[in-house]
Amino acid sequence: EENSNVIYKDKDEWWQEMWTNAVRGIFEQIQDLGSNVFEEFKKEIFEGLEKFNKGNGLYFNMPVIYAFVIK
Repeated sequence: EENSNVIYKDKDEWWQEMWTNAVRGIFEQIQDLGSNVFEEFKKEIFEGLEKFNKGNGLYFNMPVIYAFVIK
């Protein structure tokens, strides 16, 4: 197991990254509920991201588990 930090320069960079991974499907479903719902969702997400803001970016600790196999 290894712990590493993933750092995004700002909330917009984090948001764009989420649109390129599996979370995109969830975002699209919320977007289908209407623009008002989606904008409120984004606003609340951005407010929640503040707890990861260290002043020079958003820091997330991402533990990774590696497995090695010899065949």
